[in-house]
Amino acid sequence: MDKKQQVMQQRAKAYDVIIVGAGLSGLAAAVTSSEQGLSTLVISKIPSLHSHSVSARGGMNAAIEEPNSEQHKLDTIKSGKHLSSPKQVDFLCTEAPKVIKWMEQLGVKFDQQDNHYRLKTFSGNSLPRACYSKGRTGLNCVKALLAQAKKMVSNLTNTFMLLI
Repeated sequence: MDKKQQVMQQRAKAYDVIIVGAGLSGLAAAVTSSEQGLSTLVISKIPSLHSHSVSARGGMNAAIEEPNSEQHKLDTIKSGKHLSSPKQVDFLCTEAPKVIKWMEQLGVKFDQQDNHYRLKTFSGNSLPRACYSKGRTGLNCVKALLAQAKKMVSNLTNTFMLLI
């Protein structure tokens, strides 16, 4: 084992959670694990604002203004050509509105009109349910999560320097 590997192994022992990648999923995992009191390290080969998540312009599907998520589940199973795991689809569709609310708490402003979300129809949906943020949903979500992560995660500022 060379010196660099020894240093990385020693550092790895100091954390409860090590996350590889600093896009939306990595940042969300970092914030969530930190909220649970776990020491967290994020490792990425590029800065968050250069991740692929930033280029997502569309929106996030959530049955936010529907009475329940049943139609969203049916649409998701159908658009997945019935190959998707029903259990995973159930989780995704049930939790999606909570994720929208969480992102709003972090500062993301989803487009609204007359106190209702402006929704688009994307990805095989039979109803409009894609929440979007000024046509830059990915960028706005990454910025919000990055700001929160910088408050919570001790080693976030230089993690993009660590190459794996």
